[in-house]
Amino acid sequence: MVRISVVAVVACMVLSCTGGAQSPTERLSEKQGIARREQALADRRASEHKVQATPEQAQALVSKGAKVIADYGAFSLLTVTDAQLAKADPGLSMRDEYDTIELNSGTIETKTAAAHSS
Repeated sequence: MVRISVVAVVACMVLSCTGGAQSPTERLSEKQGIARREQALADRRASEHKVQATPEQAQALVSKGAKVIADYGAFSLLTVTDAQLAKADPGLSMRDEYDTIELNSGTIETKTAAAHSS
C-alpha cells in the first residue's frame, strides 16, 4: 500500500510540474503579447472622450458615430473620438474626469486594463 501511495504522489508531482510549466521564452512572449494588447487599448482609449450633451447635441453626435453611455433626459453622456469632437458643437461639456474613481487609497483609471482585471 505504501509503495502505491508514494508512486501516486511522485507521479502527481511530476505531472503537475511538467504539464503547466512554461519556458522563460514562453513567459516572455506571453508578457509581450499582454503589453502589446494593453498599449493598443490605451492608444484607442486615448483618442476617446466622454462628453455631456443636450438632447440636440447628443442626436447630432450620434449621427456622426458617437456612442451614448447614458441618457438622462435633460442631458446625455456620450463617448466621442477626437475626430467627432473636432466637428462637434463647441458648447459640449468635457467629462474625461469620469474615467477616474477617487479612493482614499488612490485613484483607479477606468480606461486601463488593470482596472478591468478580476
